[in-house]
Order: sequence, then structure tokens, then C-alpha cells
Amino acid sequence: EKVVNGDAEWRRTILDPRGESFIGSAWNPYHTEEEQCNDGASLCLKENGTYSCAPPSVQLTGRWEELDINGDGVWRRSEAKMAQNALQCKYSVNVVEVFDVFIKFLKSRDKIIWLHPDIENGRAIHKAYFSYAVGDIIMCGYRNTDMCANLLKRGIFDAPLKYGTAPRVGQTIDSALEYCYALLEDGGVCDRTLPSTYTVWKKGSMEQCKSPNYDKYVFRNPANGKTKSMLVVSYDAVQAYHRAGSLNLFVVFKTIIIGIYLLAMLGEGKAIFSIVALLRVFPKFPSEDEDEEKTEELFCYATFQGTTKRIYYEECSYEEFLSIVRESFDIPGQQELHISSSDKVLWDPAPNDLVVVEKGEPPEEGIEGITDVHRYTMVVLTIIRLFMLFILCWVGCMFLLKDTDYIDLLLNALGLIVVVEITENVYMYLLSSELREEVEDIGQMTVQTQGTSTSKNPAKWDLLILLAFILTTVGIIIFNHYMIVAPLTDSLECACLSSGPRCAEAHRFSNEFWDRYWTQDVPASLKKMDQLKATALFEHLSPDFDADMAVVLGQQLAAPSPDLPKIDPDIDVRDAPVVEGPEAHEQREHQHSARAKRLLLSDRRESRPHHRRHHQKQQLAAEEG
Repeated sequence: EKVVNGDAEWRRTILDPRGESFIGSAWNPYHTEEEQCNDGASLCLKENGTYSCAPPSVQLTGRWEELDINGDGVWRRSEAKMAQNALQCKYSVNVVEVFDVFIKFLKSRDKIIWLHPDIENGRAIHKAYFSYAVGDIIMCGYRNTDMCANLLKRGIFDAPLKYGTAPRVGQTIDSALEYCYALLEDGGVCDRTLPSTYTVWKKGSMEQCKSPNYDKYVFRNPANGKTKSMLVVSYDAVQAYHRAGSLNLFVVFKTIIIGIYLLAMLGEGKAIFSIVALLRVFPKFPSEDEDEEKTEELFCYATFQGTTKRIYYEECSYEEFLSIVRESFDIPGQQELHISSSDKVLWDPAPNDLVVVEKGEPPEEGIEGITDVHRYTMVVLTIIRLFMLFILCWVGCMFLLKDTDYIDLLLNALGLIVVVEITENVYMYLLSSELREEVEDIGQMTVQTQGTSTSKNPAKWDLLILLAFILTTVGIIIFNHYMIVAPLTDSLECACLSSGPRCAEAHRFSNEFWDRYWTQDVPASLKKMDQLKATALFEHLSPDFDADMAVVLGQQLAAPSPDLPKIDPDIDVRDAPVVEGPEAHEQREHQHSARAKRLLLSDRRESRPHHRRHHQKQQLAAEEG
């Protein structure tokens, strides 16, 4: 139980049995067909043919449509609370905590980007800010600083290094590593900011990935060609299952070892089958009354096809005696028999000769029958032995199939063989030598199996058993490979290295994703932030100001175009002459726009605390008004 359930529990910590893999139904006793919530006990979850092994917080970064319920481009705290139960059941994470994580990440970048008042107050996150922050959250899914060299090798930072589109990454190898280290180091930004589920995932993945292994790698900066030597990491668990999952010498070796073990089980099974045949057809030992009655009758010993029996008969004719013999040996009536009689035993009769010994004792002392008590006792012991054979086959195969090392596989097989030979060891070492000699002096108990197909053509049955044995051994290896080894190999590679052909994160956050993120998504997010900034300032300056004009101003600030209306930032509203009449509203609108643009430009040069105090004063004045 410890071996089977322990191995199933270990697999469950890596891959959720409620996924699509057969690993959950056939080899896992914890599997159930009922819909259940994700309890977060497994590192990976299989969905749509791929394995998702990222921490729950990272999984939500690619699911904006599940967060923005009303689809207005703003993720509000009220929406997070509304979807809290459903998303926690699906991803095993409190979505309100994830909302706060994004708020914290954005506030930590307040020296680089302008923060919307909704973010300052923790009320809502616009999609532009969400898109800007997902890069940092996704980076947390790489677990520790050992992976930073692997990320450089994969080219994740090539775009910012080459084009300089991400100030937080910089354009040097050292600045990119510093950005990565600051996020992933112990006690770093990820550990301090992400919810407790991230820490659980991080420790669990490090435990299952086992010890790290390092290889030297030289990275070349795509911008200036400078190089830096570093160490890329892999893990023992990933390498071990790559070895076990590849069709190489190890798989052949495992097939041979398991075949030898199953061969020993087959020998044990044939021995049990012989005992079952004995219990089915071996004669009953007569009782004392029956024995006294039969001693008054005539009897002889007859041998037919190697089987010797005592034949009781009365004074009768030759034909009647022949009928008694045929009935005793269950010989068909149409089969001709040659009966020879002698005062001594004929040791070498023809195959179908019936030898009748009229006088004397049988050739050697043997067991002629067994009592009912003896028979029932043997039935109970045979059932126990058959149950032990089944347990040894199941547990032994599970024990050997989970091995991923040559030495462990060989030693475990030797240990199981010793367990299989326990019956011989009990007979050899627990019985006294005198009792063993007495048992060994008794003649063999011959069991007649006439009428069965195995007795008619034993060579054919031996060949069929050999073919069945080979097919069973190969079938077990193939089944184990596709249903257990292959899913675990893909899951461990995804969980430990965020790579692999069937890793959802490797496809979702590929090099193309990161190139697009650094060169397009980040600049577009910054541009959208400028538009939101203009809109927020105009709302403070003129409540009746058209919001469309705010967007136009934001676009002009982000990327000035000759097609947009020009606003002179040097015009001060307080210095402009007051215009009366129909043109007064249009002039005030233009003055507010100029003032807003001047504030926007000056805000880029001013410190953030001063800007916050300015907005706090405006907000306080608006509330008092």
C-alpha cells in the first residue's frame, strides 16, 4: 500500500489527476469523475493537450477576458470580488489578492510611469496598466535566479537589449540580470508581493525538481556584441525522466529486468496451477470403515500412462474387470487396451499398455489420496498464495516501473526476487532435515489431466504462453511510457524549466510573445497611459470639458501629429484676456487645454511626491466646493 499509494500521491503532486491524462483514472486511486475545484496540490494541470505548470497568479495574466467581466477595458475591484469564488475554484487563487498584487507592482514602478488615481486608490486597473505589469508577474513564474541565465539564452531580453524599449531592463547584460535578480531572488519583489500560493508553488516545484545541474554558456549582447559567461541550469528530475522517457538503452534494460521478474511470477503461477489441478482430481483418502471393508475385497495395482492406482474388485469376469479399470482411469470405451499380468511390476510398459500387478506391493511408497481436512486446508493456503502472487505482481511492477536509474532498478529487482523465493527459503531453513528427508522419500503424486487441451498438445501451449509473456511485458512498458512517463516528463520540464513542446507557458510566453511585449505592448501601454493622464487632468481642470478633447491632447503628447489641433503650452490661463460673448466658451476651452498640456509637460520633470500633493489639493478643493 505504501509503495502503490505513495507513488500515486507523488504523481499527484506533479500532475492533477482530474486532467485529461489516463494517469488519473487507471493508476491513481484518488481519481474521481466528479467536477471538483482545483485544490492547488498539483504543480501542473493538463488542459487541451498541454500542461500548465505556472503559479496561479501567473496563469491569470493571460486571461484578461475572465477578469474584465463587463468588457469595458477596466478591471475593477468590484469585478474581482464578483468573480472571486469561480476563479478561486478554477485556479486555486484568491483573485482579489491578485488584484492587489497588480496594484503593488504598478506602485513599485511609480518613478517610471504615471499612475492613474484609480490605481493610487486601489479601485481599478486599466488594461494598459495590466499589459504593462504582466511582464513582471510572468517573470515570477521562472521561480529563482538560477533561471536568469536560461532566460537570456532563450532570447527573452533580446528586444529590450537591442532596441532599448524597456528602461527597467536596460540595454546591457548586467542591467537585464539585475532586473531578473531583483524579481526572483529570495525575499525579492516576487516573494514580497505575490500571495502565499506563490510561495507554496515555489517550494513545491523546487522540491520536485530536485538538485540543480549547471552548464557553462556564453551570451552575446545582440546590440553591441559584448559577451558574458554564465551558468545555465537543469534539474535531476527532468534529466532522469528524459532518460526514462526516451526509447534508448535504459528502456531496453528496464524491459529485460521487468521480464525476468514476471518470468519468476509465471513460474510461481504455474506451481499454483498444479496445486489447483491436484485439489480438483486427486482421489479422496478412504475412511477407516471404508478401508476395513475394502481390505476384504480383491485388489491390485495398475499403471496406465505413468499413473498408478489401486484397483478394488470382486470375483468377476475378464470383461467386468476391464470395465472397472476403464472407470478408474477414465479411459474411453473405444480405446483398445493391451492388458498384461505379472507377479512383478513391469517398469517399461508401452505408452497405452495397462499393467496389472496381481501380487506384491506398488513400485514405491506414495500418497494414494488426501482427506477432506487436508484438501480444505490446501484450498485455503492456495488462495492465500494466489493473493500474494497478485500483490507481488502489482506492487513489484509499480516498484520497478517508477525507477529512473540503472542501479536502483537492478537492486530493486534483486530484492523482489528474494521475496518471490520466500516459499523455498521457508522449506529449506525452517523444516528440520529429518522431516525434509521423509517428505523427499515419498513418491511423486501424479495428477492425471486427461481430456484437457494442454495435455493433448503441450508444445503448442508452451509456445502460446511464451508469446503471451512477451506481449504482456512489452505491453506493460508501452502502457507505462505513454500513460505515466511521458506526461510526467512533459510536466516536470514545464514546471522546472518552463519549456517543452507540450508546456502551455512555453507556447503562451514564447520568444515571439516577449519580442511583441517589449517592442509593441510596452510602448503602446505607455502611450495609452499618457492619454489617461491627460483625461484625468482635464477632469480636474474643467468638469464640463469634452472627454474626446482630452484623448486628442493625450495623443498629441504621446505622438504629435500635424493633423491634430495645436495647443500652445506657453499660454497661461491667468494671463489671457477675458473674452465676452459667444466666443467666451471656446476661448476658455482652449486656455484649459493649454494649461493642462503645460502641467503634463512639467509633470514629467517634477518629482512624483509633488505631483501627488498637487492632485490631493485639487481633490480637497473639489470636495469642499
